[in-house]
Amino acid sequence: MMERPRLTGRDLRPLLDIAIRGTDWWLEEMRGMLPRRWREAGAPHGRLIARREDEIYRFGRYEDGVWNPVEPVAAAPVVVCLPATAGLSRPVRLPPLPPSDLRRMIALDIDRLTPFEADQVLIDTRILSRDGGGQVVAVGVVRREDAETALDHARKSGLCPTGLALEDEDGVPRFDFLAAMPKPPVRWSPARLWGLAAALAAINLTVSTLSDVAALEEVRQTAEMRRPLALSAAKLRDTVTAESARRAALQQRRQRSDPLPLLDSLSATLPDTVWVQRLEWDGSTLRLDGWSRDLDDSALLALVEADPLLANARIEPSSRPPRPPRRPFDIVAIRDPEAAR
Repeated sequence: MMERPRLTGRDLRPLLDIAIRGTDWWLEEMRGMLPRRWREAGAPHGRLIARREDEIYRFGRYEDGVWNPVEPVAAAPVVVCLPATAGLSRPVRLPPLPPSDLRRMIALDIDRLTPFEADQVLIDTRILSRDGGGQVVAVGVVRREDAETALDHARKSGLCPTGLALEDEDGVPRFDFLAAMPKPPVRWSPARLWGLAAALAAINLTVSTLSDVAALEEVRQTAEMRRPLALSAAKLRDTVTAESARRAALQQRRQRSDPLPLLDSLSATLPDTVWVQRLEWDGSTLRLDGWSRDLDDSALLALVEADPLLANARIEPSSRPPRPPRRPFDIVAIRDPEAAR
């Protein structure tokens, strides 16, 4: 029996990394489409700021450009703010691109804008103004080593950094370099990966079901639209069927009332010694009046009854006297309805 292959976390990790990067790119693109006041709603100057001065962290918030000291809450998320001397900031005019593309473009040209290589620094941007031909972007740069040192010191001091800002010339924290730092790889257990696969399968089943329901509804609407045409076609079919049945019944009735088959059958049944002088036919009853030379009434009646097209033959009294060797006969029979089919 073939063993089923086991799916491990190592098998799905590349796909998971691609999915995470794709999600981050999509979120960044969506964020770039928001109005500026919405994008800056979570800027460092509106959150709890942790400033390191002489090995001591001072906490506060910048509200309307004013520093308001506050008492920190235990394990509260803070933005670690670096002094202006810890990084570089300058305005640059660039084409109208989304933030993610701006950072990539600046990273390619960072050795011209700063004395550092791209892998030595963290980069963030902030849009200052826009016009029809481009936009003015504030580019902030800090050394990667200084940023990691500041974050490590903050964590060792019991803080929970959720951002890394740089002061501008007015002392207001700007930028957020924490988003530019590489994220640790996500480690998912096989159970969570199987759960994710089950969730995706359920979503796929739901989408397929909804698609089938939509297709069925479309078919129903199409059928409703074509219902009048179908009713007309059904009515025409019933009319044609009824006309065909009427024509078949008429043809059968004509065949049953046609005297020629009877004459042909009697010519074959009756011998040459029997003469029919008068034949009456009304479509269902046959009357034979004539003379017979050798056959009496019973023999002649037997011959008529043997005819496949006739039934219920009987002898009627004849008003004519016999003329030896001829004898008169008067026989009445009906057309056999079974033989007419």
